[in-house]
Amino acid sequence: MKTFAYSLLALLVLVGGPARAATDDLMRDDGIHMEKWMHLENHNLGKDLARAKKDGKGFVILYEQPGCTACAGLHAEVLSKPDVVKFITKGFNVHLMNTKGDKKITDFEGDIISEEDYANQRVVAYTPSTIFYDGGGEEVFRLPGYLPPLYYKAAFKYVREGGPEKKIGFVPWVKANMERLEAEEGS
Repeated sequence: MKTFAYSLLALLVLVGGPARAATDDLMRDDGIHMEKWMHLENHNLGKDLARAKKDGKGFVILYEQPGCTACAGLHAEVLSKPDVVKFITKGFNVHLMNTKGDKKITDFEGDIISEEDYANQRVVAYTPSTIFYDGGGEEVFRLPGYLPPLYYKAAFKYVREGGPEKKIGFVPWVKANMERLEAEEGS
């Protein structure tokens, strides 16, 4: 079991990810991969957070940068899976942000700032990074790097089931729930 925990931990910090490019790419004009179901139109995090709360959903920002092979892999190998997308979109609104972008956003405090400056303020060091926020715009969980579909979906379940609030680490939570996660994946 220790080997599993160490393997999962290694995956969590994996920043290179898969080398193959995403298929059927949808790209923003700044070279960032995107999905049709992502919330991109507003660029006002406070309004996007309010929308997620109104919808009874969690709020997530997926941080990427142009040319990121791990980001391309996340889209091609994870966000292309219907069961993963269905689970994510049922419980979360996802906003996409370019860690190198000059596009202006309005942050949770109402300040206008570039995507790059916002990512730097949040110390986003790896792409992709998936960061989950609470109803007040505070970070509750960060998933740096690429994870395969089972584990990426598990991160959303972990947050949905209150793992961070219960002070349960992600790796111990996955270990304790592995049989259930694998059974759900197979069904």
